[in-house]
Amino acid sequence: MRVFLFGYYGYENFGDELLLRSALKLLKDLPIERIDMLFPQKGSRKVFGLKIKQIPRNSLFGILHALKACDIVIGGGGGIFQDETSGKSFSYYDFIVSTAFRYKKPVYLLGHGIGGIRSEFHYRRLRKILAHPLCAGFFRDAISARYASHFSNRHSRGSDLAYGVLSNREKIRENSQKIGLMLKYPVNAIEEFIEPLKIEGFKAIDLLVSFPKEELRLAEQNASVLSKHFVVRIPQTAGGQLIDDIASCSLVITERLHGVIVASYFNIPFVTRSSFKAKAFLRDFKMYRAFYENFNRMEVWGALTELKKFDFHSHNAEFTRMNLDRYQKMVHSFTNTFLK
Repeated sequence: MRVFLFGYYGYENFGDELLLRSALKLLKDLPIERIDMLFPQKGSRKVFGLKIKQIPRNSLFGILHALKACDIVIGGGGGIFQDETSGKSFSYYDFIVSTAFRYKKPVYLLGHGIGGIRSEFHYRRLRKILAHPLCAGFFRDAISARYASHFSNRHSRGSDLAYGVLSNREKIRENSQKIGLMLKYPVNAIEEFIEPLKIEGFKAIDLLVSFPKEELRLAEQNASVLSKHFVVRIPQTAGGQLIDDIASCSLVITERLHGVIVASYFNIPFVTRSSFKAKAFLRDFKMYRAFYENFNRMEVWGALTELKKFDFHSHNAEFTRMNLDRYQKMVHSFTNTFLK
């Protein structure tokens, strides 16, 4: 069996590398001869005993050849069917999937989330993908699963692929005086947070960088201000280190969905920026309202106030249990379908 695996891999993005590792972990026990995987540059390697050939993302010939030669196509999770960040991104993955259909290859979307989508043209393209008889999807949130199920009974609820890496991973010792900030966007006045953080009893701050290409410079700018008042670290993103850094915090403020997922898995209270995919994923989290629109003192502390209004740990434990159960059911269903 030869697999074509696609996703936004190879750019040191914490969330996407989690998804890749989890996808490969899921596939390692299946009868797969080789995986052709989208990547920034060509090469080959072996992970979990799987033979992987990297297909350059910008190589039209390489992509077409790999799609034609494969037996099945797998989308390895994430929110790639959206046009909030770039319409070109949606068109790219639309091309991958539509070409697979033309070659009569079955396409499995594992742990995907849909949207947000602004373009009516992209909506039409997405509907065409979801309605195709060769497409089967397992979606990470209720909104995506419900939308997809309107077009085919081959779509169902799953969960985020990252739970495959997180499952059975032990929590390291928590530092009650440390907060983690995983910020995606520039901050106008980080100094506004110095006194409130001191009042809350924090003495250490981890500036968690999910995507170094976009966020490292921002973290360094924030560190230059905050390090005068706190013990500040900018942890490395390599391997599972960032997972442990998140798990060691007593509170996480994150603008990345996989910051939310990792914090939630380890039962670390978190607040997050309001976004379509964050709200969709947290829709099943009873009582959770700890969102902010803009990273300023008033809104973030408003979100923290919301966080204190309910028993976070008990509600989050139930939320995590549901997602782990959904993940296992997704893996079981996919595996059974794959082996037929």
